[in-house]
Amino acid sequence: MRSIERNPLYFCIGVNHMWRLIFILFLGFSLQLNGQQDTMNQIDSKGKKTGYWVSKDPSGVKLYEGTFRDGRPFGRFVRFHPNGKTRAEMNYHSDGIRVEAKLFDTEGNLRAEGVYYDQKKDGLWSFYTGQGKPIYKINYNKGIVHGEALRFDSNGALLEQTHWVNDKLSGLQVIFYPDNKPQAKINYKEGNIHGPYQLLFPDGLPEVQGIYDSGLKTGKWDYFKPNGDKDYVLNYKNGKLMNPEILNARQRETFERYEKNKALLKDPQDFLNNPEGLLIR
Repeated sequence: MRSIERNPLYFCIGVNHMWRLIFILFLGFSLQLNGQQDTMNQIDSKGKKTGYWVSKDPSGVKLYEGTFRDGRPFGRFVRFHPNGKTRAEMNYHSDGIRVEAKLFDTEGNLRAEGVYYDQKKDGLWSFYTGQGKPIYKINYNKGIVHGEALRFDSNGALLEQTHWVNDKLSGLQVIFYPDNKPQAKINYKEGNIHGPYQLLFPDGLPEVQGIYDSGLKTGKWDYFKPNGDKDYVLNYKNGKLMNPEILNARQRETFERYEKNKALLKDPQDFLNNPEGLLIR
C-alpha cells in the first residue's frame, strides 16, 4: 500500500486546501481593512466630524491624524510638516479648550512645549535649540506674556531674567555674564526703565549706577573704576546731561562706549518676538 505521503492525489488536495486557507485569511484581512477605512473620516448626523480622521492635501501628503468628538479634536492629535516629519503633537482635554502641545521643526527636533488655553499660550512655555538646549522659558497668561521670562545662550547658560505684567516689562531685569554672575540690574515699570539702574564689573563691583524716571536719566549718576574707586559723577535732569565738561578724553571714551552698548542691555523685547520662528530650519 502506498503511504499517504506518497499519494499524488492527497498532495493535490492538500495544496488546494492550503490555497483556500490563504484566500480566506486574505479575504478576512481585506474585509477588516475595508471595515477600518469605512469607519474613518466620518460625519455624524449633525454634519460634524466624528471618530478617527486622517487628512491629506490634494497631492496625498498627510496633514493631520486624530480623533474628533462632536466636530472638535479630542485626545492625541498629530500634525505633519510637508516632508512628513511630525510638526506638532497635541493632547486635547475633554473640555476642548485646554491643549498640551509639543512643536517640532522640519527635522523632527522638539523646539517648543507648553499649554494652549482657548488657542492661546498659557502658563510656562519652553523653547529649545535644535540640539535640545533651552533657549527661552516664558510665562504666559492666555496669550499675554505675564510673569518671569528667561533667555539662555546656545549652550543652555542663563543670559537674561526679566519679569512681565500684561505684555510689558515690570520689575527687575538681570543680565548675566557667561559665568552666571550679574552684569546689569535694571528696573522697569509698565514697559519703561524706571528706578535704580546698575552695571557691574565681572567681580561684582559697580561700574555705573544711577536712577531712571520713566525712561529718562535723572539726578546723580556715579561711574567707577575697576578697583572700586569712584571715577566721576554726572548730573541729569529729564534725561539731559547737565555737566558734560567734567569728562576728560578717557572718561568720555568710556562714557560713549557705555552709551553705545546700553541699548543691548535694555531691550529684552527682542527675544520674545516670534519664538515660533525656531520651528523652521
